[in-house]
Amino acid sequence: MAIEDEIRRPIARPFRRLSVRRRLSADGLFETNWQDMTRYVKSWGTFESSADDVRLGRFTHSGISLVCRNDDGAFNRETNSRSFWSGYLTRYRTLVRIEAGYYEDNGTELPTDSTQGIFVLDNEIVLNSDRNEAILQCSSLRSVFDEVRASDIAGLGATQSAGALMTVIQNHTDTSARFVFRQFITSTAWSIQSGTANHNIATSTTLDLMTAWDLMEKLAEAEGYMVFITRTGGITFRDRNAATTSSQLALYGQDFPRENIVAVKASKEGLDRYYNFFRLQFAEGDTTSSFVTAGTTTTVDPANNAWRYGSRVYSFRNIFFANSTAAQNVVNGLLTTFGTIAEEYRVVCKFIPHRDIADRVDLSHHGYPLGPNTRWDAFRWDNANWATEGESIDWNSLGAMILSRRTDLDNFTTELYLRGA
Repeated sequence: MAIEDEIRRPIARPFRRLSVRRRLSADGLFETNWQDMTRYVKSWGTFESSADDVRLGRFTHSGISLVCRNDDGAFNRETNSRSFWSGYLTRYRTLVRIEAGYYEDNGTELPTDSTQGIFVLDNEIVLNSDRNEAILQCSSLRSVFDEVRASDIAGLGATQSAGALMTVIQNHTDTSARFVFRQFITSTAWSIQSGTANHNIATSTTLDLMTAWDLMEKLAEAEGYMVFITRTGGITFRDRNAATTSSQLALYGQDFPRENIVAVKASKEGLDRYYNFFRLQFAEGDTTSSFVTAGTTTTVDPANNAWRYGSRVYSFRNIFFANSTAAQNVVNGLLTTFGTIAEEYRVVCKFIPHRDIADRVDLSHHGYPLGPNTRWDAFRWDNANWATEGESIDWNSLGAMILSRRTDLDNFTTELYLRGA
């Protein structure tokens, strides 16, 4: 059975797992195998990842907080013989993996890779003696890049493409030639699109105060790309197009059989990501030649978008560009993407374990008054007759791209924020 069919079944069999990888006390490297800790979890909580959050090109990842049983002292400090970390390095920076999905009737797990997130246990473990609980506060893998200064990465130069520079970051080593980031994210988990221009980051002041993640976001901004951490714990650096031209998941709501949409939280024009004028400072100095622009000025004309929606200006500064031509290409591309109104949607679905940011989906949902009818069990209903659709929301295989994914593993729901594609 395909996973889409499993999701839409009236009665599904979901699963979830917690596992960790500790660091060896001898060399500080992570142990080879994941250790199952599922039996300890009392509360799984929620986590969210979002692209183009607040600012274009900005990626956010919430991390996750787990409440675990500590009756046997498994989460005590590593100096305690009962601790699961006894004989290993500190609990700090332990790798944490969350897996979840569905069982088929024969016990097969779906999806094939059920990883929902890789996190780093980089906060103190809080122990509560009244309830014998341990609270594990885990951060996104982004924290690994936030802890390294961009200026410490050797090999960054003025004549490399964004993709080549990303590869330099991927292969960053310490003074003993040991990989830093690849201890957390293997080399095969990086997906890097090369980019179209060379970028100038050779000057000593360019990288001042930047973290490695800041640099990655600046490189993405300089290409009109996005960079994000995938649900399986990899890095994706790519353009803003949907990952595929065809839909990778059909979402069905009211008036469609075997729905997987639980609720439609919002449907709006998407004005918070609509801009009709872009202004980029690509060179030092506050002179006209340091800026490029794209867009239209306001004229009192019903055909003028700045008059229809107001002057919506997006200004940013990025001095990684080699020349004005490369900078102009980026603002032109941003205007093409964000200079037209694209509907945005927020839907809560049954648990969707296999889709991620930039995936394309189809939305189908008919919103209308239900009148006196009672939908006693939406996920069991199949053949009832309802009023003719046409009021409120009317979606029929509406194409959209995932911008944000919020997973609730206590209630097995996935909240998706989508942009029309």
